[in-house]
Amino acid sequence: MMLKLNIFKYSLLASVGLPMCVAAVHASESSQQFSPPSQVSMYFKSESYSHILPIKQLVEDEWHTKPKDDADLAFSQNELGSEILINNWSINPAYRVDYFVRTNPDTAAAFYADRTDLPFEKTQTYNLSLALRENRAKGLRLGYQWQNEHFFSHIKLGYWAVVGARDSRLNGTLTENSAGELQGTGQLTEHYTDNNFLKRPNVKGERWNDSGTGYTVDIALAWRVTSALLLRLDAQDLYSRFSLDDAGLSDGLVDTDNQYTRASGITGFKPLYSGIETSASHDYQLPKRVKLDAAYQFDKVAMHTQLRYIASQAFYLLGASVSLAEESRLTLLIDIERATPHLILDTKWLDVTLALDKLATKSAYQFALGATFSYSF
Repeated sequence: MMLKLNIFKYSLLASVGLPMCVAAVHASESSQQFSPPSQVSMYFKSESYSHILPIKQLVEDEWHTKPKDDADLAFSQNELGSEILINNWSINPAYRVDYFVRTNPDTAAAFYADRTDLPFEKTQTYNLSLALRENRAKGLRLGYQWQNEHFFSHIKLGYWAVVGARDSRLNGTLTENSAGELQGTGQLTEHYTDNNFLKRPNVKGERWNDSGTGYTVDIALAWRVTSALLLRLDAQDLYSRFSLDDAGLSDGLVDTDNQYTRASGITGFKPLYSGIETSASHDYQLPKRVKLDAAYQFDKVAMHTQLRYIASQAFYLLGASVSLAEESRLTLLIDIERATPHLILDTKWLDVTLALDKLATKSAYQFALGATFSYSF
């Protein structure tokens, strides 16, 4: 049992362990201007989301709040980079860290009971399901943009060197028998570059070759339908393929036969694992990130409607932007379902984004921060 729950704990902490952000938006995308032909920029963007437990509690590993009844997803995507755009050609070196966690309410409830020393429901069978994908890579995107008075397009091809990766899956069941003892089994399959959940190290890189490469395609399109209406589509990782040449591989069965008693008197279980530990090549993809924005301009005010789709999760936003001064704009978007405000300040030199779903950060499930410094010439 402890193995299963600790995998879940690791996954969630990994997904929010970096700066806690959920929907960083490059603010200039909300303006009515297409991209300049020549520009240099430096940026940080991050977006994270938890539909399981408040972010702060996950980071501090203090499960005070009961997980959502329909807990299913947590993710964090972070990128630091720079971009040079000259004569419509772009060069974009970057470092990215991506985490995606898929689970179900039973797994979240089981972990919550374990971490808080609460008794499990004797009549309940927990169907455990967990999928974790981690990707850390540094790379270079090369792109070309084309634009005229009414249309804009920018296509980027990315090549990545994998710094670290993990692709883990756990499926099984957990029940309580007539003696009040927890029993469960699970199938665990993990591909990784180093130190998976079972803490199997790649000693001096001698056990397996942890190198890998990746390819991505990003597309940005904009269409000025009329002088007032602008449509924009941004698709990141529209295509992605990452390959580990000879990754660590653990594939086997986990059970809960090894029993111990905590100081509280509650019975717990340490994992017993039987299976293979070897190495093999492994391919994986990253979820697509798609954003569709429609803006209608009324003099100095523009109305926005936006659809964001990340890791099979949809976010619907409505809002408005207003021109503050020449080449400056302030935008406020509201996530309709989650009532999360996204505040975006776009100036000639600096774009800043901030989003928070609750003023009390300890209760927040969403938090966003992004910054871009740019110079056009």
